[in-house]
Amino acid sequence: FYRRNTKFAAVRGELSKQRVEAVLGHHISAVTADAGILAPYLFDEPIEKKYKVGIIPHMNELTGRDWEFLEKVRDHYDNSIIINVTDDPLQVVRQIAECEVIISSSLHGLIVADGFHIPNRHIIVTEKLGGDGFKFDDYYSAYGLEHKFTDLRKEELPSVEQVIGWYAVSADVVEMKKQQLIECFPGMRKNK
Repeated sequence: FYRRNTKFAAVRGELSKQRVEAVLGHHISAVTADAGILAPYLFDEPIEKKYKVGIIPHMNELTGRDWEFLEKVRDHYDNSIIINVTDDPLQVVRQIAECEVIISSSLHGLIVADGFHIPNRHIIVTEKLGGDGFKFDDYYSAYGLEHKFTDLRKEELPSVEQVIGWYAVSADVVEMKKQQLIECFPGMRKNK
């Protein structure tokens, strides 16, 4: 799939980097970060907080019984919102930024929250997403962290205080990774 002379400027995490290196047969010096952390650059003005908790389901969890369950989750928290990832992308990003805490079964909901330094927690709502969790493990490997989550099929909803207490993604590291991403893509430098 890859040509040996392909240049990788950035990959999501250390696990992706290791897989690419194994395929290419040599070391790469790519930045390990997901570009979703750059979402705050979409706005010129600061975004005021409106909600205590934002709940972000994966797009496969937006109908029927899943939606009914998500409404119960929303009702569990004071001043909370379900953020529909199929809405206008700028609206979705703005709604994430308007929250003090995020719980999400969508990886990019967590990534965008990290870009805004919003404490967040990965939640598992259904079995619909499949996979072995690699993309989550990979994303957190960029921060040297183990992927941790709350499986709502087996566990209780975390409190706001728990989400804040468990949150381990360093704001300083996120800012450093934003700069690294900008530097590895020259076209972005003049705008940011």
